[in-house]
Amino acid sequence: MMNLLPTLLCTMLTVTMGFPDLKSTFMTSSWARNSVMASNHLIIGTNNGFDIYDVRNPSQTVRINTIQTGNFVMGMAVGMGAPSTSSSDPITMLYVASWSSGVLVYDISTVTSITQGSGISLPGNSLDITLKGLIGYVASDREGVHVVDFSKQPPIVVGSYNFADGRQTRRIEVNDGLMYVSTSALQDSVTILRMKELNGGIEVVGHFGTTAKAREIVLVEQQIVQQPTAGGAGGKTGAGPWPQKPTGPHTGTKPAPSATGSKKFASLAYTTLENDGLQIFDVSSAAQPVSLSKIALGGVATSVAVDSHFAYVGLIGNGLAIVDIKDPETPTHLTTYDTPGHVYGVTKHGSYLYVADYLGGMSILDVTP
Repeated sequence: MMNLLPTLLCTMLTVTMGFPDLKSTFMTSSWARNSVMASNHLIIGTNNGFDIYDVRNPSQTVRINTIQTGNFVMGMAVGMGAPSTSSSDPITMLYVASWSSGVLVYDISTVTSITQGSGISLPGNSLDITLKGLIGYVASDREGVHVVDFSKQPPIVVGSYNFADGRQTRRIEVNDGLMYVSTSALQDSVTILRMKELNGGIEVVGHFGTTAKAREIVLVEQQIVQQPTAGGAGGKTGAGPWPQKPTGPHTGTKPAPSATGSKKFASLAYTTLENDGLQIFDVSSAAQPVSLSKIALGGVATSVAVDSHFAYVGLIGNGLAIVDIKDPETPTHLTTYDTPGHVYGVTKHGSYLYVADYLGGMSILDVTP
């Protein structure tokens, strides 16, 4: 009973505090698949293009514009473009992974007057895009991964990687020069790639197998407790080198060891699984990733957003699962928030969660605990 007490208390807390708090639900121009934020605007990818909403008041959202691309918007990324010759103001660009249309590019600096820029056609179906500067990384279904230089006009492919077995590449995240690619393979379902240099080829650095087909990946720097070994020294076998200080969203210096073990900052990958929930990996050593935990959630886990305390996992048919990840080695399923549709995409910005609910449109939740 004592072991169940923390879970029961957490569940009671979510109920009594109204966590999460629904601010609004609204229908989009077509079925909602995903979303990104650009300043005060929420951009929602749909089955036929994208909508732009003013969400400064999340209880009273206002649709500002709708752009029809004529194809599924599978993923989006927001980045800056070079100033035009007539203005020194930076340009905000939207990069759209548009199924069989490759990557479409739009100038969204003025959301009421959007103009299309130079995109690029790619082999396969474009399922996701991640942007670092003006370099785009595209997951292209059974045509592998393409790296695109959008600083060129028109954009050009500067690197590609194809899996020999023709597996489907679904999502891609990039951190510290490494590409983390989720695939439909049952073994080694997440592959870590590195581009030697632009036009210099792409090599495999490592991989890790999930317990089911992998879908979305989110990378974070997070503190974990390194338990003492039998000899009394802290250490996690096979966990790879630990950074001496946190990077990414964390600041400060390396924490001092605790009485029960030393606290370390690790690079973690949160990976959603088809029919098998959420699996958490320590990828501090890209060559030797370590599985920390897995938690079953019911339904097909499509997407995940993560903050310092919780993982918000979108499920087809089962709504939104909220998982306590303060200790990523022992995650706890706190509650599931039911939605009218099927959750295809989850985005967190500030204290709000934006849930793309496919047939159910879009929901905005206040997830302040």
